[in-house]
Amino acid sequence: MPNSKKLILFNSAIMLSGRAMIILFSVITGIFLARSLGPDARGSLAVIILSINLLSIIFELGGPQAIIYLIGKEIYKENELFFSIFVTSVFFSFLSMAILFPLMRLLSSFELILQIAFCFGVATSITISYLRHALLAKEKFISYSLNILIEVLIYLILILYLYFFDPLSFTRDNVVVSYSFSVAFALLICFFQLLRRLNLYEILMANFRLDIVLESFKRGFYLFIAGVSGFLQQRIIYFLLSQFLSAKSVGLYTIASTIPNLFANVPQQIATVLYANSSKSQTTLDNKINASVLIFMLQAVSMLSIFFSIFIWPFSELIIVTIFGDEYAGVGSIFVILIFGAGAMGVVTLIFNTLAGIGLHKEFSYVSIGCTLLICVFSYLGISYLGLLGAAISQSIVSIIACLWGIRLFSYHYEVEVGDLIKSPFYHWKVLNRGELK
Repeated sequence: MPNSKKLILFNSAIMLSGRAMIILFSVITGIFLARSLGPDARGSLAVIILSINLLSIIFELGGPQAIIYLIGKEIYKENELFFSIFVTSVFFSFLSMAILFPLMRLLSSFELILQIAFCFGVATSITISYLRHALLAKEKFISYSLNILIEVLIYLILILYLYFFDPLSFTRDNVVVSYSFSVAFALLICFFQLLRRLNLYEILMANFRLDIVLESFKRGFYLFIAGVSGFLQQRIIYFLLSQFLSAKSVGLYTIASTIPNLFANVPQQIATVLYANSSKSQTTLDNKINASVLIFMLQAVSMLSIFFSIFIWPFSELIIVTIFGDEYAGVGSIFVILIFGAGAMGVVTLIFNTLAGIGLHKEFSYVSIGCTLLICVFSYLGISYLGLLGAAISQSIVSIIACLWGIRLFSYHYEVEVGDLIKSPFYHWKVLNRGELK
């Protein structure tokens, strides 16, 4: 059986272990940047990095996410698929630079070094996304996690070097340069990681097939829409904060959401495994195993989110000030609300990655578009009346709506009864251990 419960849980443990290390160094980086740059510069840095990630997703057109599905279903010869996808990633990387750099020279007020770093960051992010998804498709979860960890470590090392050994160069623009360089370095490592597992000669001798590229875009289109919508939701909140309040408010909100965003990324690691495994599901029993694992994970994430939110509520302000500094005092309640919303979004990620693995990509895009529209309305009203607190409440409400929407779709497509969803996670754990699947 291609996707046994033990394999799913083992791979999930690998991804979670890797993510724990990534979160640790990401938090250290976030704390250092918050304390050294201040709210204003930290806010503008967040917008720039978010813009790099958003533009890279736009130029990818959903192709990387479709790799996992296409390899899992064994629709095409593997060598032809990898060669076609690699050529496509390089093409879109150069295309992004050819479009973005002239536009930035004409329209942007950024310094030249930042314009170059921005365009280079977008280009390298495109290619590395394709290569990392190829690692996931080959179920090389350790290599995938290690590659992200390398990127995070290089980024941290570079900004620490600037701060301690070249303080005059420690500026927002050079932090972006460091970010782009860390992505490029991780890209090089990722390329060699794949070479160790693939026959380079056979891949280079393979034919480029346009039909593979078109199929990847067809399969990835809905995931592309979902990805863009997800980034737009955050970008909309940042934009409204800057319009109603100030750039400093964006920095404050960024810090309040730093740990919640990392918390939301934890279920993403399990979701990646579920996507890879569900894409290989061939029998009804395979789907039942995936459903049982997913129910257990949904309940575990929900319980952890609620427990964590309640536990840290009395200490939220102290946590923010202790970790990030006195400049960020007053965002403790926002921090707690966003953690609760992050738990709901983690559930959404788990559900829709599993649905995408069985070919139901478009459901995720519908939900994402709906949530983006809701974010526009709720955030406008929330920020205009309650400021930062309104932004956090709006984001969490939309996350909960998406969560309920996702649970309904999961119940329908996997024929899961409501009673199964509310049973104790310990019950589902025992079921998985015994292999007693209805």
